[in-house]
Amino acid sequence: MNLSVTAMVAIGLASTPVVSACAESEPTEQSAMSATSLAPEVSPSEAQNLQDKGALLIDVRTPEEWEQTGIPADAHTITLQDADFLKQVERLTGGDKDQPVAFICRSGNRSAKARDRLVQEGYTNVTSVAGGVAGEEGWIAEDLPVREYP
Repeated sequence: MNLSVTAMVAIGLASTPVVSACAESEPTEQSAMSATSLAPEVSPSEAQNLQDKGALLIDVRTPEEWEQTGIPADAHTITLQDADFLKQVERLTGGDKDQPVAFICRSGNRSAKARDRLVQEGYTNVTSVAGGVAGEEGWIAEDLPVREYP
């Protein structure tokens, strides 16, 4: 029986989400969905709602990108390419692999990779933000709060 994420949330089968977005391997969206209780991808406004409920929002872009557009308000910044990316995420989550996490990048590709990487590491509540920060339907386009970097 395949339920949509919306249906799962409506009937209470989905737990608090974690937003994430980049991984070194390329698991399918279906495998990411089955390994996490969050939807594989959420809209920017859904990500903000998750953040309001305690999810971590992690921007995985580069410092140059953060300077160009700013970063989503209250987001943490960890570059996906950092050698210690997983250790930095683990510090933020306190090692709690059930902590909801949402990843965001420029357009949604790297954040999906981060999500998949965390799923592979056993995290259960991760997601990626569709449209990223600067996409046509991204964080800025939805007029969500942004702060300057640094």
